[in-house]
Amino acid sequence: AGIAVAIAVYLYFLFRKQRAILELVGLFRQRWENDSDHNYPAELLAFLQAATGADTVSLLFEADAVTAEVTATFPTNPFPSSYLTHEIYAEATEQQQSIFISNYATYKHTSYILSSIPTDAAVFVPFQYAENRSGAILFLWKKTRKFNRVFRAYIEQVRCHVEAYIRVHDLVTRFSVLEARYAAVLATMSQAIVLIDEQRVSAWVNDTAGQLLGLPPGYTEPHRIASAMNRLTQEAVNPDALRETLSSIYRNSKSIIDHIEWASAQPGGRVLRVSSRPVTKSGRVWMFDDITQLKQTEAKLRLAHEEILETVSTLEQVNRQLLHVNREKDDFLGIAAHDLKNPLSGILGISQIIAEDIELLSAEDIREYAQLIVGRTSTMFRLITDLLNINA
Repeated sequence: AGIAVAIAVYLYFLFRKQRAILELVGLFRQRWENDSDHNYPAELLAFLQAATGADTVSLLFEADAVTAEVTATFPTNPFPSSYLTHEIYAEATEQQQSIFISNYATYKHTSYILSSIPTDAAVFVPFQYAENRSGAILFLWKKTRKFNRVFRAYIEQVRCHVEAYIRVHDLVTRFSVLEARYAAVLATMSQAIVLIDEQRVSAWVNDTAGQLLGLPPGYTEPHRIASAMNRLTQEAVNPDALRETLSSIYRNSKSIIDHIEWASAQPGGRVLRVSSRPVTKSGRVWMFDDITQLKQTEAKLRLAHEEILETVSTLEQVNRQLLHVNREKDDFLGIAAHDLKNPLSGILGISQIIAEDIELLSAEDIREYAQLIVGRTSTMFRLITDLLNINA
């Protein structure tokens, strides 16, 4: 009879353990499926407190080799500080093995923090949720108690499930942080970004793309993006060519578009540079660069370049004219110098005759020579006057 009772009791506790584990797994699954629920530590600790009968259940995360940070406690936080330094915690996390303390007052390692609160029994359940990152669940009882094999086995099952869940939750949390940072970077980019998933079920646009397409930024339906892009296509100067390009993408999901121009047909309308490429296992990304100002600047530069070329051509023509005038002037100066040389030669010759033969010359001869000098001098004067008039 005694054996039968013992077996019945064992099966009862075994059934309770299996049912509690199933409830724990169900809780984890529920929390995993509900992405909006960020209160999972409190509900997890409340469940463990009810399942184990502990007076306090706390969630600890490693701060350094011997210090843990108390991040959550149920039902109330009895600790005077958010940080717990305990050799048992260091021992449990180092060995990755649960430590059961039936009588805390007689245990070899004690902590003044735990000694300052009513604690007679404790269990440290370590877990490792990332590389070189660990934590523990701390169960506290105000009365001493013994931990039988069924309870220890249940705690080990809890440790495995909690460790797996916290690992997943840590990965999801870090991924959410990265996703938020990535979304923030994309949202503040001056480039318009459109992401469409592989099944074309959902899409995402950043702030710039939302302004361009007339859509609210964030997640949206792909058909709304298709409608907005169709509107842009109708307003373009080359709608038929753009429709053919878009059709090629729908025919071949691996198509790549690099820097095609999407120019509005309206006067002064915007000009877009569009690129699109598939993203492995994620769908397709569209990138729109507003190059309207760039095109306007290029047009101004082309106009300025044409004006410069025209100015250079005019200057070259003027320079050719100046060269021609300069040659004509050189020719004229050569002729003028030759014409001045003859009168000067005559004046020089007459002056030498007068100077050498003045005693032999009669007054009539001197008068004749003087008239010759006057005539040649008058000729020179006229030539010089004409030269001065030309320079003027």
